[in-house]
Amino acid sequence: MGSQISDEKRELMKNELIEIFNYKCEILDIGNKVGHTSYIDFITEDELKDNNVMKGIDIYNRKFIIIRAMIILKNGERKKTFCTFFQRYNDNELLWHCCGHHGKNLMDTCGGMHLDQMIFLKKLLYDKCHDLNLENIRKNSLLCLPYNEEEQDDNEMPIQVVIE
Repeated sequence: MGSQISDEKRELMKNELIEIFNYKCEILDIGNKVGHTSYIDFITEDELKDNNVMKGIDIYNRKFIIIRAMIILKNGERKKTFCTFFQRYNDNELLWHCCGHHGKNLMDTCGGMHLDQMIFLKKLLYDKCHDLNLENIRKNSLLCLPYNEEEQDDNEMPIQVVIE
């Protein structure tokens, strides 16, 4: 995520992240806890209590926001997702990742979140739901499709992600 990002795109990403972190929700104080890899991947669902979204700042002064949501399939089945979106380095406000070991992550952010993923996350937070289709699932690297898409029954197609 170096100099290959235009100034215009950098500004768009910065604005999206400001809006994401300005989302009004409870603060999760994690104190001095850190993960084994310095990721903020140790937060469990129990720490959210009755909240489905919380945010905070870790001991390295990195921002994070945690989301517990449901993926709704066409057949009505619901699949839980639980993950932490966090600023990877305190000196890089644009490099954010999705992580967690206590539930299925919502999206793959290998290499850092891209602008479309930030827009998706902001919409999910503020609207509490986001309709899904194959195009936006792929565009945002969402992790809600089965491993082998060819064997997927149409009724198992994810159609929406919601924060309840």
